[in-house]
Amino acid sequence: MNSIAALVRSDPAAAERAVEDLSELFRAALGQSAQRGTLADEIALAERFLGIEQLRLGKRLTIRWEAAPGLPMDLPLPRLVLQPLLENAVVHGIARLKEGGEIRIAMAVDARRLRIEVGNPRPTGVDGRPGNGHALESIRQRLRHQFGAEARMSAEAADGYYRVRLELPLDA
Repeated sequence: MNSIAALVRSDPAAAERAVEDLSELFRAALGQSAQRGTLADEIALAERFLGIEQLRLGKRLTIRWEAAPGLPMDLPLPRLVLQPLLENAVVHGIARLKEGGEIRIAMAVDARRLRIEVGNPRPTGVDGRPGNGHALESIRQRLRHQFGAEARMSAEAADGYYRVRLELPLDA
């Protein structure tokens, strides 16, 4: 909100876009959308969230999308699957690094599975609050509810990098 307030006088159009992005995120978080989302909806929400974070972090945040051709954009997904992963990447990674860093979002279809990976640099030797895992557990449960035991989610931290992988069956 402070970033948006700072833009009101200097760049009203950017402030308006940020308020619209924030409103859309609130609607999704508060469940105002009765239907399930789709992969396309999740990407759009993720872009809105990252746009707000870009205002706050500026050049410290870079984003790399790697979307392979043929993604099932109409695949039904629970709402807010990507956004919490990106929020974790910002809060526990990029924001804690003086120089910032890059969040990488890769999506591809392989062997009738949608594979999504979110990765970010991970601070080492920096005091900070560890996460409680609620976001990851919530995502894991919602994906299992929709896709069954075939939904997979893994997270790993190695060599100064943190990565979350989702694998979702396309035949569920």
